Amino acid sequence: LLRRVLNANFRRGTAENAATVARIAADSNVPEALRLEAIEELNQWNDPSPLDRVLGRWQPLENRSPIELTGIVGPIVPDLFQSSEKIKEAGTGLAAKYGIKAAAPQLAEMVVDTKRPVDVRVASLNALNKLGYASIADVARTAIKDQQPALRVTGRNVLAKHDPPAALPALEQAIQQGTTVEKQGALATLAEMPLPAATEVLIRWMQQLVQQQVPAEIQLDLLKAAKAKQSPELDQLIARFNATRPQDDPIGGYLETLSGGNAERGREIFYGRSDTSCRRCHMIRNNGGEVGPDLSGIGIDKDRRYLLEAIVAPNKAIAKGFETAVLAMLDGKVLVGIIRKETDTELELMDAKGTVIRVVKADIDERASGKSAMPEEIVKQLSKDDLRDLVEYLSQQKQKQKQ
Repeated sequence: LLRRVLNANFRRGTAENAATVARIAADSNVPEALRLEAIEELNQWNDPSPLDRVLGRWQPLENRSPIELTGIVGPIVPDLFQSSEKIKEAGTGLAAKYGIKAAAPQLAEMVVDTKRPVDVRVASLNALNKLGYASIADVARTAIKDQQPALRVTGRNVLAKHDPPAALPALEQAIQQGTTVEKQGALATLAEMPLPAATEVLIRWMQQLVQQQVPAEIQLDLLKAAKAKQSPELDQLIARFNATRPQDDPIGGYLETLSGGNAERGREIFYGRSDTSCRRCHMIRNNGGEVGPDLSGIGIDKDRRYLLEAIVAPNKAIAKGFETAVLAMLDGKVLVGIIRKETDTELELMDAKGTVIRVVKADIDERASGKSAMPEEIVKQLSKDDLRDLVEYLSQQKQKQKQ
């Protein structure tokens, strides 16, 4: 009921409605999930999604004038910061979005509080940056020395925006000695820095890449950073590297996606992306479809090269039992799918939608093997970052389903 109350106020969109939603967000007696929903509604208030937040239907709101929410959001921020860690994190974004500068001292305290979850500390530092906090460079310098890699990454990125010369040595050190996420973050930050010295750092690393001397897990990040710089010298080095790619290897153009991915983002792609629909055909631990192979234990038997090739060139090596069968029937129909069961007199065919069709073999005029059921165009829906994350997720699937 309360979710519907929130949605009704959100859809009406007046200042009075926003105040009602803000009160719910600040109320410690309201369940956390509903408070988070209220915060998200406040975030989207002046730019609402066309989807209804309760029904999920396409139901665009009528054009409405934006309202000033700073005075409505400001008073509830202290209450949000006294709540659960998830609400604190959501509250930092709300404070930054609506410019609640009075929240800055509390945000600065949360950044340096080592007892808080790192997600809250990172969100607090980002919020301070958006708010234009006067001492942001000092807070960033402190963050760079923290024990948490994610906070160090954000600290270097923020410092690069406010004191680029001071950030450059820290970024170089991160690429040399940091964790994978720090190396990747440092390269992304260098790509955004206007300093000629930042370009020089990337040139040195690209020269190493041409000589095959760069760790696999940061090759994609280095190539992206070099391309973003739009430097003639870096463009030449990218071309030299591309010339070293094996031309007869189906994954030659994607080798930089073999390592360094984020498994959690890969999981989101597998289960959440409608344009790839991985889960529609594949199952992992009883979650997904049966058209393609069960991938629960794929990381045990197959290496990363196999996983990448299966995505970018699915017809190169089709998993046994998952070849597509093309049946030309006597009545003129053509059936395409995977044969799941076969006897002397009939067979069961599963089509791309997962529908099982029982076919009498005497009714088949001609039978042929087709391509893999995995669509070849899937790779066109994925960026190289997506590919790397998906490979990382699949490589970690090492728990086979019991038969």
